[in-house]
Amino acid sequence: MSSEHITGIRKGRTVEVVCLICNIIEVVVSLTAGCSTGSFALISWGGDSIVEANSAAFMIWRLRGTGQK
Repeated sequence: MSSEHITGIRKGRTVEVVCLICNIIEVVVSLTAGCSTGSFALISWGGDSIVEANSAAFMIWRLRGTGQK
């Protein structure tokens, strides 16, 4: 693999880690606010953020083994 390819993969992993952290914060805030106010919209937004966090975690897992050589 070329060094440009490896650099791109590392950048992709970094973006996904930042995305995962943001999604986890989003889950905690929206579910806490939704449960405390009884807002179904906020609870649903938290549920959607869980799906997005799973997607980011999967991409981190997929990119983990790539570009380590």
